[in-house]
Amino acid sequence: MYQIEEREVKRLKCVSSYRSVNDSTKQDFDQIARVAAILADMPSVLISFMDVTHHTFISNYGINLKEIPREEAFCEHLLKNHKNPLIVENAHLDERFVNNTYVVGYPFIMFYAGFPIITHDDYVLGTLCVIDHKPREISQQQIDGLSLLANQILQIFELQKKSHDLELSKAQYKHKSERFSNIIEASNVGTWEWDLNSGNVYFNDKLAEMLGYDLYEMQPETKDSFTARVHKNDVELFEKTLTAYFAGETDFYTCEYRLRDKKGGWVWILDRGRTVTWNSDGTHADITRRKVDSRKLASTNKRLKIAQKIAKLGYWELNRLTNKEFWSNQIFEIWNINPGVQSFNYTYLISTVHPDDLHQFKAKFQTETSKSESSFHFRILVDGKTKWIRCSKTFKLSNPAHIEGTFQDVTSQKMLKLSLVESEKRYSDLFQLMPIPSFVYNLETLAITEVNIAAEKDYGYTREEFLSMTLKDLRPQDDIKVLMDAVIRTKKEIGLQKIGVYRHKRKDASEFKVEIHSNQLHGSKNFSRVVMAVNISDTLNYIKQIEDKNARLQEISHVQSHVVRAPLAKMMGIIGLINEDFDLDAEENKMFLTEILESAKELDKIIRSISNKASQLNS
Repeated sequence: MYQIEEREVKRLKCVSSYRSVNDSTKQDFDQIARVAAILADMPSVLISFMDVTHHTFISNYGINLKEIPREEAFCEHLLKNHKNPLIVENAHLDERFVNNTYVVGYPFIMFYAGFPIITHDDYVLGTLCVIDHKPREISQQQIDGLSLLANQILQIFELQKKSHDLELSKAQYKHKSERFSNIIEASNVGTWEWDLNSGNVYFNDKLAEMLGYDLYEMQPETKDSFTARVHKNDVELFEKTLTAYFAGETDFYTCEYRLRDKKGGWVWILDRGRTVTWNSDGTHADITRRKVDSRKLASTNKRLKIAQKIAKLGYWELNRLTNKEFWSNQIFEIWNINPGVQSFNYTYLISTVHPDDLHQFKAKFQTETSKSESSFHFRILVDGKTKWIRCSKTFKLSNPAHIEGTFQDVTSQKMLKLSLVESEKRYSDLFQLMPIPSFVYNLETLAITEVNIAAEKDYGYTREEFLSMTLKDLRPQDDIKVLMDAVIRTKKEIGLQKIGVYRHKRKDASEFKVEIHSNQLHGSKNFSRVVMAVNISDTLNYIKQIEDKNARLQEISHVQSHVVRAPLAKMMGIIGLINEDFDLDAEENKMFLTEILESAKELDKIIRSISNKASQLNS
């Protein structure tokens, strides 16, 4: 268990109580510093507070220093022996200071005389120091005068502290008065004052309200008229309890009884009071509701314990002066310890911290910061398994020895977070390695917020250039209206997948057709959508070529079914006539042969045309 020296803790607490220097008192300190310089005939004077880590100067005459680390301060030696001033006539000849930062460097201290400012409780608040840059001596008369000035500084501190404490007391009184009024109003408590000399009883509005009255209807009231309101079966107890209190048998008057309300009903009252300078005062509480509230409170406490168990949250306290420790049952559960079998303490806690986190744990757990509250995560090894713990701690600056906080088992949350990080990395890798150009954009601003490698290659832009662009920069100017119309439709059906064919342009201004597949990015809070832009320019060209070939085939088919049949039909008709009449003269025979030859040539021409068109299909 680490500790702070008990006396030093008390001294720092004492210093903290005096740390309220204002502008008016600072002027007083500056004047004392000037008087000290004149008295000692020295060029530099410092008046300091000795804080936790530094000496803070509240006056620095003839020297440009605001604070210095305690380990470099001459005055640090006064903490060990502050009965007499610390006088160093030549720092170069004193082995304690010969290598001191402020001796070998600015302000090049050679002579030093420090006079402790000591409280009535014998704690050193700070020092009055006189400094010179050359070796010298100091007379007893100067020592006595500087000692008186140091005491005068203490008197200013005391006066300042009393003034500060008075203002604080006033503020606290005002705060407590306001709190008391708020508590009275919020807790459904009626108050009363009974002047034993006059016999008059005075109530507040809340008590009158409990009984259904306005306050003016119950004033003035006496003890007898008030007793008349008590249920007849409770009067004896009421009188007996009051008598016992006045006889000194009890420290407080406390009684439960029923009071008649304005409508004639009865209200259960818990009555408490005590005597103040022979004026009895106290409170009436409507315990009809209190009894119900007490059951609710018990239920709430039970729920709180259950919530702590569900949240795996344990509470702890440590006092570094007394070494007292407190660890709640939930901490035992987090560490899988049976309270009846094994104890839990700081030493055991340290033994379970993961070796890789031990240095960080000690640094953060044992070190006070400028903030009174802090938190951090660390790992523990329990039963061969690793658990993640979130530590939250707090301490009062006025009492840094006492710290308290919580340990929460956040293993599940930590594992989930690590899983999400890994999942995000996998999806990021998948997005980046996808061969199809893809990007993420904001539907409101159209700004491109992420892009993959394929898009950089296909479009010719770098990632940095992409992230400074919007969707409009990827569209030809005459397609902007088409884009905006599509955005409006997408906003109306934001959760649906969208598919469409559009024109995009590259960095070199070349245009190409893309088939856009877009969808809402799950978990996005800013209408982000992810887009895949499939380049379909080649596909469209292939389709056009196929369509052209189909048109030629249809033409060939038409030729085959119509044009080719004409010469063939003619040839077949002539051949049929020849077969029917073999007795043809020479001129008729020549005519038929000529017709057949012409039809054959026409057929040959048609076949050649079909052959040419067929060859074009393969080109």
